[in-house]
Amino acid sequence: MNISRLFFSLFLLAGSVLLVAQSAYPEINTTYIYGDVLFRQHQEALARSQIIMARMGGASLEAEERETLKERLLGELFFFSYRPGEHDTVFTVAADFSLSPDTIASLNGLERSAYFDRLDTLIIPTVPGLYIRKDGGNELERRMRSNREGSDSAALPLTLSREGVKVSFQFFPNRTFSGEERLYFISLPFRSPLDHYWEITSPFGMRNHPVTGEWEHHNGIDVRAPRGTAVFAAEKGTIIKAAELDNYGIILILKHRGGYETRYAHLDEIYVKEGDSVARGQMIARSGNTGLSTGPHLHFEIRLNGLTVDPTKLVSQGSR
Repeated sequence: MNISRLFFSLFLLAGSVLLVAQSAYPEINTTYIYGDVLFRQHQEALARSQIIMARMGGASLEAEERETLKERLLGELFFFSYRPGEHDTVFTVAADFSLSPDTIASLNGLERSAYFDRLDTLIIPTVPGLYIRKDGGNELERRMRSNREGSDSAALPLTLSREGVKVSFQFFPNRTFSGEERLYFISLPFRSPLDHYWEITSPFGMRNHPVTGEWEHHNGIDVRAPRGTAVFAAEKGTIIKAAELDNYGIILILKHRGGYETRYAHLDEIYVKEGDSVARGQMIARSGNTGLSTGPHLHFEIRLNGLTVDPTKLVSQGSR
């Protein structure tokens, strides 16, 4: 017996398909086909679904035959869970499962490729396509939904559990992102914290500290900003610190999706408080000269899972 069939049942209710998980999604531990029976079953079901979808693409199909093929396709639709490895990205996971990144991203609510978090457990389907939330969700999900208004006849309604919550989807078998959606997905995740192109006065990396003279690592970048310059959230997130902090002076720390954190230091004034949710591009502070500083500027940091990264690698200055 196919082990995954012990975990899932499909019911037709009022013209829609309700996927009921009878247990947690069975977990695939390795993508080595001879090392995990569940992975082998996933690949076998994927191969069968691809044959069915190839037949569904025929232009001469009668309506009755197309409906029969849809039912057969649903019979091959199962979901597994998978914990990414230390060096995985959404692209390597997709390649390992012979799926598109679009499929993995849409099903798991991954707004941008850079937000991929190796600590998250992913849901992996056996049928490729776009799994689009019927309501709510992130900006990419809203774009996908808007771009496919009026295409309900091509979609299969599904309800499944994501992060312990039942979510309704419109499933478009074998579909991929549009060009605009893909560009959004792979774009750099952060905008500039200033309202103009920045001038970096001290880059990320090792340097002689301008005050102490000690050779040490600079965890962010210093950006030229006269006192009172407006400072904006580089991405939507939650304020986890708004206070004075050692050499940073007045600092704001924002927590973002995907394990990211941004820091804005040496501020003069702040306009948010701890616990606030802020939007991308929202004005949150004004730059200053507080803390250990040689003059007015903005110190800007990005951290990923607690480790500092070079902000210039993750910020699109042309994006607001």
